Amino acid sequence: MRILSIRGEGLASLAPPFEINLEDEPLHSAGLFAITGETGAGKSTILDALCLALFGKCPRLTSEGSDESVPDVSGDSFREKDPKSVLTRGATSGFAEVDFVGTDGETYRSRWMVRRARGKASGRLQNVDRSFIRLRDEKTMESGIRQVDAAVEAHLGLTYDQFRRTVLLAQGDFDAFLRASDRERAALLEKITGTTVYRQISQNVHRAHSEALEAVKTLEIETGSIGLLDEAKRTEIEQDKEKQEAAYAALQADLAKTEALLTHMKQVDTARDQLRQAQDLFTSRKQAHEAAAPRRALRDQLKRIGQVEPAAEAVETARATQEKVAKDLEGALAALSDKTQALEASKTQEASAQDVFSKLEQELEALTPQWSQAYQLDEAVRQAESAEQQAGAQLSEGRAQLDKAESELAGKRAEHAEKDALKSKLRAQLERLQPVRSALGNPDVLQEDIDSFMSLQQAAVAGNADIQQAERKRQDLEVIEKELSEKLSRLGAELEQAEQSVQTLKAQDVGFDLETNQRQREAFGTVQQATHRLREVQREEAVLGDQAAADQKTLDEMEQQLVTLLVSQESEKARLSERQQRADEARKASVLAVSAQDQHAQRLRAELVAEEPCPVCGSEDHPFAKEDDSDLTNLFKELLVQRDAAERSVAESQSTLDELRKTQDRTNASLEARKAALKDLLLRRQKAQTNLDAEWETLERSAHAAFKARGVQPPLADRVEATDLDRLAREVEQCLGELKASSDAYHARRRTLEDAEKHLNTLRQQRETLRDEMSRRGQELASIRMHLTEKLTERSARETQKARLVERLKDALEAINVTIEALEQDPAQVRRLVADTCARHDRLMADVERAEKELATLADALGRLEERRDGVMKTVEHLERTWRQCADAVQQRRNDRKGLLGGQPTASHQEAFQQRYRKARTDLQEIQNRRQTGEREVAALNASVSGFREAGTQAKEALLKADQHFEEQLARAELERAAFERLRDQAKADLAPLETELATLEEELRAAGEAVELREKDLATLEPDTIAGHERAVVEHKAGETREALQKMAETIGMLRQQLASDDTAREKAAQMVKQIEAKRHFADQWGAVSKAIGSADGDKFQRIAQGVTLELLVELANKQLNALKPRYRLKRADKGLGLLVLDLDMAQVPRSTRSLSGGERFLVSLSLALALSSLEGRQSFVDTLFIDEGFGSLDGETLDVAIDALELLQGQGRKVGVISHVEAMKDRIPVQVQVQRQGGGRSRVRVVAPDGWV
Repeated sequence: MRILSIRGEGLASLAPPFEINLEDEPLHSAGLFAITGETGAGKSTILDALCLALFGKCPRLTSEGSDESVPDVSGDSFREKDPKSVLTRGATSGFAEVDFVGTDGETYRSRWMVRRARGKASGRLQNVDRSFIRLRDEKTMESGIRQVDAAVEAHLGLTYDQFRRTVLLAQGDFDAFLRASDRERAALLEKITGTTVYRQISQNVHRAHSEALEAVKTLEIETGSIGLLDEAKRTEIEQDKEKQEAAYAALQADLAKTEALLTHMKQVDTARDQLRQAQDLFTSRKQAHEAAAPRRALRDQLKRIGQVEPAAEAVETARATQEKVAKDLEGALAALSDKTQALEASKTQEASAQDVFSKLEQELEALTPQWSQAYQLDEAVRQAESAEQQAGAQLSEGRAQLDKAESELAGKRAEHAEKDALKSKLRAQLERLQPVRSALGNPDVLQEDIDSFMSLQQAAVAGNADIQQAERKRQDLEVIEKELSEKLSRLGAELEQAEQSVQTLKAQDVGFDLETNQRQREAFGTVQQATHRLREVQREEAVLGDQAAADQKTLDEMEQQLVTLLVSQESEKARLSERQQRADEARKASVLAVSAQDQHAQRLRAELVAEEPCPVCGSEDHPFAKEDDSDLTNLFKELLVQRDAAERSVAESQSTLDELRKTQDRTNASLEARKAALKDLLLRRQKAQTNLDAEWETLERSAHAAFKARGVQPPLADRVEATDLDRLAREVEQCLGELKASSDAYHARRRTLEDAEKHLNTLRQQRETLRDEMSRRGQELASIRMHLTEKLTERSARETQKARLVERLKDALEAINVTIEALEQDPAQVRRLVADTCARHDRLMADVERAEKELATLADALGRLEERRDGVMKTVEHLERTWRQCADAVQQRRNDRKGLLGGQPTASHQEAFQQRYRKARTDLQEIQNRRQTGEREVAALNASVSGFREAGTQAKEALLKADQHFEEQLARAELERAAFERLRDQAKADLAPLETELATLEEELRAAGEAVELREKDLATLEPDTIAGHERAVVEHKAGETREALQKMAETIGMLRQQLASDDTAREKAAQMVKQIEAKRHFADQWGAVSKAIGSADGDKFQRIAQGVTLELLVELANKQLNALKPRYRLKRADKGLGLLVLDLDMAQVPRSTRSLSGGERFLVSLSLALALSSLEGRQSFVDTLFIDEGFGSLDGETLDVAIDALELLQGQGRKVGVISHVEAMKDRIPVQVQVQRQGGGRSRVRVVAPDGWV
């Protein structure tokens, strides 16, 4: 892994953008470079930017300490450790960005950014933005916070903690590591290498061993609390159970007989009620059928009206056609008259329009030459006016330029006077300020000293507050540690009491097996469901059998009815044939009678002469020639009456035959439907019988399995017909009740036990939490004590540095009348005063020089403006003369044009005439078009009138034929026209519903009769005489008493069975628990061996082992580094504990204490340890970029030379090392530097510097 570049902006004091590119010169060629700057300038902010860009957090915000709420400029607040607090005050956004080479050889860029809302400095802080980009193709790999963190860790090969220990080497930790005791060294080693996990493993192993021992103890207590029955007591219970079961079976048989009698009585009562209901229904439907006789007569009359309806509709259609043709003819004649008049008017208008158009053509020939002359004069006027306007515009522009020149000249004169006065005033101010400026000297040095004073004062305030807070926290932690110890003692006593309560509750459930109880309940539930299904199938099979027998009888009756209908049809067909023959003869006679009544026939009869042939038939015998006319009329009427009677009898026979055929069709359809239904019914009955056998097998199998578990036989016969299902259902219900009661009692006890165990577990968790809390609080107390000592040392160093700064600032402050007290109260105000004084002096000097230059420039400008004004005045006089000449020419051209076209504009005069000419021509064309259209329309209307007259004649003939056919249909149906018209609408609306209603009455009457017959048979089948002498109430009371007795006996039997089953379960459980104890004891022994090796309650045992191994590995890696840095020395782990010794190879490897090392030697050993940790954490991938943050300011010159020589050796290992320091002496030894320079206002800039000719 290699860091390529670090970029940032708006981070703490590094507000301007900065970039540290390790691949550009001079950093690329430098193996060692320094990051220098004053205290508080922002050196550590560069490392913060590195960590923020990669991991979104930085060391100064993740260290231990307070995390108070801090107000923000937006009005919100944020925590002290919030990474967004790094944003520069007053900045609207900030970012940190790092380019690096990952473990896969690819180059990546990780970016962290924060901004304020709406780009305003007072805006609310927004959420952090993260991105992870592959630079090869600029592809964004990840963008979410968690996703970027995961990607960075994957491609770096380091976590945040590993990165801090590998890339950012804080050697101060290792210097403290060398000085610390074993206990303190263990805490530092845990902090540096992250061995906390081994403490947790040790605690978990110890806890697992304790829990395994407790489980063995619990099982032993439970085994001792299992209660078993002795053999004598068990035998007594078994004998009592057998006696109770025998008595229970006898009582069940008695109850079965009583319930069978009661069931028979209920069936008889139900059959009688059903028969009575069927008889009442038949009576009511018979009355409804008789009351419908008038409606049947109405139906016959409406049928005849329906037969005449087509002829009536034909008459209405013919009449409507005739009326429509007449209306169309009348409209055509009216339209023909109108169009003829319009045609004559169009011809008159056409002649008038032709005269107007001819006159306008003559006028056009006279105006054409006048228009040409007028256009020429108009062009001459336009050109003269254009010349006048151009001259006027030039004159106006000249006058405006003259005014502008006069105005500019006056302004320049006033500005010259003002600048001259300002120069005198500025020079006087500069002379007064010059002595003060000389006393201030170099302002940059003075500003830097004041900034250092401000930083020291701010650090002092923060340090004092930190010291006070640390002291308060130390006191609070001591109180908390004492309270936790007392709570742990009280919790131990409460935990012991809870454990005893749980053991007592567990002993109460010995002998009961919940799984056995549940299996028996499920088995009896299966029997109960099978019994219910078997009853349902039995009832279904019985109902289907009864229904099949009834349907078969109905089929037989319907087939007999069908035979009767066939016979009736044959008889009616013969009668119809006979009546049709008589009707044909009557019709022939009636036709002759009608013909004989004709006037022509009467005249021919009157002309007959005896013994002369008839001119019609040729007969010489004339029997009717001498008959009286009245006798002939009576004879003819009688023939017509006979015809009508014959036709009615034929219609009646036909109607009867049709009705018989319809009845036959309905009967056939009903017969087929009944046959299909009977077939389906027989199939359903067969399926029901199959289901009955299957359900019986299921019931037998489930009942034997359920009762076998109880040690008894189920009350089942060899076949379903002989089995008392009611008795079986009662016994099953009794067993289910017994099992449910036992289960409910067990669950109640288990709920109590679960509550007790939950309470016990809660107490154990509370105890472990308190132990962890005590351990954590102890570590926190040790850390806060160490932190308090460091802060007190820092405060003393700040006071010394502050005194030196006050001595340097004293003379400069007196020059600007500022006391040391004022500097201490508000150093920022003093800094601003110094800056303002220097800036005011510099501004006055610049303003004086600028005023002198501006006066010289204004003098030159005044001369040029006066010359320009004189030239503009001459130009304006010439333009005035030219404009007057153009105005005279325009007036002359206008006078010449007024003599033509009455002074009107040529274009408007020509356009007005052209409009009149075009309108006259358009009007003439429109009139000619209307005349031609009128001629065509008159011809078309003449043709339409002829067609409508012919259609009227045809419609009249059609109406006469339709009316004659209608009269014939009325006579055939024996209807008068008035009666037809009165009932016509009623026939259309009511005939179909009336036929449906009457058919429904017929069917309901038949069905009611069949139902009465069926219910009579059902009652006879039940043999009601067999229950005579029994009262239903008495039988029901006896059955109830028997059931109560059975219930009490079932409860007694269930209790005895439960006692035996519980004893069986207890015996099995006792054997199983012996095996469990052996297994648990073996498990506890295994955990005991592991706990003996690494386990402890506080976790120290395994942690110390791991720390020892880690320390030995760290010493080995440090010696490799030390061999290159200082070959004289080697590190060695002490024989006991975590101590360290130094072996001096120049002194025969004599062990020395680390406290005997000099400052330079201690630095080299610390550096070796830091580099060893880097190798330990980064062993998965080589890390070639290191940043070392060491207090070089505490080293003397000789030690500093040794330290720098050692750091330069790291370049030979392929590493690039950056050293953070503000020591001036390092500038000479480390030529390539990243300088963080103050700029004032709490802001700094970053520069990379190197000596000339470095590369």
